[in-house]
Amino acid sequence: MYEILVVDDSVLDIDCILFLIDKYKLPLHATTAVNGQEALKQLQAPGKHFDILFTDIKMPVMGGLELLKRIKEISPETVVVLLTAFAEFDLAREAIRQGGDDYLLKTEMNNQSFKEVLERLKKRVTKHEVSRGGAETESTGR
Repeated sequence: MYEILVVDDSVLDIDCILFLIDKYKLPLHATTAVNGQEALKQLQAPGKHFDILFTDIKMPVMGGLELLKRIKEISPETVVVLLTAFAEFDLAREAIRQGGDDYLLKTEMNNQSFKEVLERLKKRVTKHEVSRGGAETESTGR
């Protein structure tokens, strides 16, 4: 089972992502946070590890780019996808420069594109697990 953390100050956006995760019955368990600071606390909790993190770029308290920087210091193997409603090239460039693994526009997310992103991310996580010395066994349900 892959652990996912979804970080967004919009509950509606969080619910949309959780709906899409659940719809495809992928072996994923999702946790949520409403800003980067709350997410950071969860990332630093003893014994807690997230394989994939979806984070909005613009949030109060701590935004996604600052969270990305901190995550890569704490857990460089965590795959980070930055989400935004703004089609600004500078944000995408900065996200990639800071180690972001993917960048998605919220306005372009649909059922099929989100499933493709999740499948691609699962492959990256599996590669990280293999490089660390062995892949975990996946469960087949939620």
